[in-house]
Amino acid sequence: MEKKNLHLIDNEKGQVSIFLGIILLVVISFIAFVINVGLFVKAKINLQNAVDAAAYSGAAVQARQLTSLGHLNWELRNTYKEWMFKYYVLGQVGLDAIDNIDGNEPPPDGYKLNNQGMNFRLRQFKGNRKQYYNKDIFDLYNLPSTCIHYGSNNNICEIVSIPGLPRFNTVGLPSISEQHESLLNSIVATKAEDCSSRSNINQGAAMLWAYGTENNNLFDDVPQIAADRTGAWVQAIEISMRMRNLERIMNEPPVTNFICTDPQSAPGRCTRSINELSGSGNSYPFHERTVKAFYSAYRNLSGGASKDNRDGNPSGGTIDFGSRFRMRELPPTPFQAGETSLSGFLIPTGNPALEKHYVDIQLYPVNLVTFYTTFVSGSGSFRNSGTKSEADCGGTKTALPVPGYIMGFSKNPELLTYYAVEGESDFTGLFYPFLNDQQGITLKTYAAAKPFGGRIGPALFKVQNGQTLVARDDPSLKLSSNYTSAINVSDIPPGGIKAGYPIPTDQDFWVNNSSNVEVGGTPTTSGQVYFAIPNLIYDFDDYSELNALRIDADNIQVLRRAINDSAAYQNPVPEAGFGLYNIEQFRKFAANKVTPPSGILASNDILQSIYNVRRPTKYEALNYLVPVMDYEGTNQIDIDQSNLIHPLPNNPVGAQNSDTKLYRIFAPIIGQDSLYTSPVAVTSIIEDYINANQSAVEKYSNALREVADGMRLEATTSTSGDAYLAAANSIHKEPAIVSGGAVGSPECLGLSMSQKFNMFFSTSGAGCGITPISDHITKYFNDKLAEANTAWDNYYTSVYTKPSFDEKLLLSGYKPGPRQGATSDDRGGSPFISTNLRLMKRNSYSTKFIPMSSIVSSQATYGPQLSIFAEGNQSLSFERSEMHKDLTIQNLIPDEELADYSDLWF
Repeated sequence: MEKKNLHLIDNEKGQVSIFLGIILLVVISFIAFVINVGLFVKAKINLQNAVDAAAYSGAAVQARQLTSLGHLNWELRNTYKEWMFKYYVLGQVGLDAIDNIDGNEPPPDGYKLNNQGMNFRLRQFKGNRKQYYNKDIFDLYNLPSTCIHYGSNNNICEIVSIPGLPRFNTVGLPSISEQHESLLNSIVATKAEDCSSRSNINQGAAMLWAYGTENNNLFDDVPQIAADRTGAWVQAIEISMRMRNLERIMNEPPVTNFICTDPQSAPGRCTRSINELSGSGNSYPFHERTVKAFYSAYRNLSGGASKDNRDGNPSGGTIDFGSRFRMRELPPTPFQAGETSLSGFLIPTGNPALEKHYVDIQLYPVNLVTFYTTFVSGSGSFRNSGTKSEADCGGTKTALPVPGYIMGFSKNPELLTYYAVEGESDFTGLFYPFLNDQQGITLKTYAAAKPFGGRIGPALFKVQNGQTLVARDDPSLKLSSNYTSAINVSDIPPGGIKAGYPIPTDQDFWVNNSSNVEVGGTPTTSGQVYFAIPNLIYDFDDYSELNALRIDADNIQVLRRAINDSAAYQNPVPEAGFGLYNIEQFRKFAANKVTPPSGILASNDILQSIYNVRRPTKYEALNYLVPVMDYEGTNQIDIDQSNLIHPLPNNPVGAQNSDTKLYRIFAPIIGQDSLYTSPVAVTSIIEDYINANQSAVEKYSNALREVADGMRLEATTSTSGDAYLAAANSIHKEPAIVSGGAVGSPECLGLSMSQKFNMFFSTSGAGCGITPISDHITKYFNDKLAEANTAWDNYYTSVYTKPSFDEKLLLSGYKPGPRQGATSDDRGGSPFISTNLRLMKRNSYSTKFIPMSSIVSSQATYGPQLSIFAEGNQSLSFERSEMHKDLTIQNLIPDEELADYSDLWF
């Protein structure tokens, strides 16, 4: 038997080691792979968290900017409330119906109030009972009209027609007849002149409240009632220009190229440093959104001291994952606002601000008129007598045009406000295999967030074609009817002006009750302009009060003339009214008037009354974003103050209430980086605006000419014709505009109301001591900028009076729930520290993350199925608004911006 070779077997030792080595190499490589994948996943999670923080921070900046816009829209409402208080309350204090609004004394016969409608009619002269019910001089229209009564015993403001002086036949003695006629002519002339001069005072008050500024040098004979308050038209333009600047800041174009701390950390991928944006030197925070978003992400990334050392020091530090971070803003498709659209209104021609990425506000310029009482001298005969009457003084309500008054604004729902970013960085990991390439692998991610939970204000009107405003025609809500009233004068017989007729009597001047008639919009040099009477919803105690103000028939309330029969002119009980024609609304509104023991309003009483009317109401808490002040005391509100709201320590002028304070909102207006670089730039826009409204001014001038011509006709049949000619000339005479004259020059003597108004709305320069409104506003802005230690150019200063109800009810913008860590009473605290719970409700926008698919062109769906809050539903549920049924979002992100992510991001 052959012996085996055992030496060969011994030489096979170590084979297992070879396999073990191979297996260990595979295992180590696998472990390294797992570790590297884990590190890459961790890095990707870290990057995602950082980019999430960037999106949230940028959207939080947008939320604060929207909050400021919401607060300014509330201030626009306050300006409108103040104007309506002057018009509906201070301008009507001479009326019996207003004096007895609280029912302390019964109104005179024939002027009873029912439980719904307000009666602003003038009554007839009391001297003769039959004359009192004379339907020929009955005040046909229930229109509020400004008439200044200084407290004398003879209040002609409440009387539609004061009988004239009888002209009896004289005895046949020549000397006595001549002296009698001369004396009577003198008395008639004096009475006619006094009748006309009262008209100038009333016109001056209406002009002051609409167009005045703090210097108030409009023209002579302007009564100094709230004379240190800026007029509503001027103040509304100022606030709107501030809002346009805030909108411009918010719409700063997105930075679409990557930014980083050091361009050398990623050659070719980042060409711009964040320091260029944060140190750009702009006087306004144009890049606040981008800078805060970047640093929110940067500080969430790893790197520690080496990351910070690398910042700004190319020669030192370690290039790590945090140092290499780059971010860009994903750009929405820009919306180009038309220069003649409501979106472009008040933005200078050709300005880049017309291109909007994130928000579009559409202003509401409405063509309005307020009435003032014009006393027209005439002649006639006494009732049931052949005796001739001269120098009758008939009260006629004359319209004062306020074209393009900015009542508020709405946020264009076709432009979403959101913020989307993309971030990337280079990662090498622990076992990076490519030793010659230390750049690493680029990780990318994205995130999006948007502001939620606030309100800008109700949509008072419907925007048509982006340019015009018409009444809302929602089936369940006719909100416009409570803010604009139409008037029907079509049944006034042609020829002549009688006491009680509104001026003008041309129906083409007025808004009628059709829902398609334009109540406003951007002014144009062509086309018909229609005017409406301003109105207002003020407040409510119970929601059913608001529900009752909805209209099921006409879209705009029609102020019809009373039926001229015995029942109408003997007992003109008004029908149910809307807005301030509703007696309960008027009671609440008029209750803001301070009533001193003497019964005579002093200047400080008027100012405190105005401060009272500007205080927040429950209606505004339901519809607007109201700033809330932190008062000390038992009712202190436990909230954090926004750094954009600055309560001031000093009280406003004339304040009698300790709860009336001054405060400021950041809202720049004039500056080197503003849309308006100087007061001249403001003047240029206003001049264009005025020129576009010249057709309205001409209509007004022609209406006053009609009145004057009627008085001149009276002069041809009157013994004292010169008295009537003088009165007619005080209302209208040619030429319509007197230019270049100095005060006291012949052409400037005895200017008519029509001439004053035409010269005031002219852009040709001052004359006869009358400064055109464009120059007037330029001076106003120059004076404001020249004031020492003023923040006027960057802050809007206003008055805030604590409401009469629990101020916590104002905190309706954001209400947390259990999912946000709040208790049932909306309170919450820190999860880590034992502290007292704080009220978490607030009146500002909050921020939430949103899926990218909701804002990318090919994926976003905003059709009829999208629910939008409808303020007309008493249950306050969400439903599809009739106004937004054809909503098309215009600023979505194009698909190609996320092409690197394939379909993974859907």
